[in-house]
Amino acid sequence: SQHDHSIQIETHHDHGHSHSTHNHSDCHSENLHGVFLHVLADTMGSVGVIISSLLIEYFGWYWSDPFCSLCISILILLSVKPLIVDSFQYLSLTTPTNVNLQYAMAQVRQVPGVCSISNARVWQHDSRQYYGVIHLQTEVETNEADTMDKVGLIFKEHNVTLLAVQLEK
Repeated sequence: SQHDHSIQIETHHDHGHSHSTHNHSDCHSENLHGVFLHVLADTMGSVGVIISSLLIEYFGWYWSDPFCSLCISILILLSVKPLIVDSFQYLSLTTPTNVNLQYAMAQVRQVPGVCSISNARVWQHDSRQYYGVIHLQTEVETNEADTMDKVGLIFKEHNVTLLAVQLEK
C-alpha cells in the first residue's frame, strides 16, 4: 500500500545569546530600506533645489535646475535598483541565487532509501528566511524519521530555515 506523510522540519539556528545585549544592526528590513531611500530622495531633492537656485541666482545658469533634477533622478534609480530586484525575487518566489537547489537534491538522492524526488522548491520568505518543500518517493522499509532528519540537515546546510518534507512509499 501507498502511504503519504507530510511533516515540517524547522531548522532554527541557535544563536546562543541573550536578547538584552543582542545587537540588531545585522537585521535587514526591506521596509526600512525603502523608508531610508524615500527620506534620502527627499533630502537630495531639497539639496538639488538649493544648489540650482544658487546657480541661477548668482550665475544665471537656468540649465542647472533640470540638470540637478536629472542627476538626482539617476541617483535615486541607481539606489533603488537593489530594493526592486529583492522585492521581485520575493514576489516571484524564485529560488534564491545563494541556494544551490540542484546540489541539495543531488545530496538527497544519496540518502539511503530515497528512490526519487519531485516538486523540490526553495524560495525566500524574507531577508533572512528561506522556505522549502520536497516530495520524496522512498523504499517501503525506509525509516521515515531518519530520512526526514537527514533531508532536513541537508537543506539546513543550504540555509533553508523551514522545510516541508512529504514522503511517499
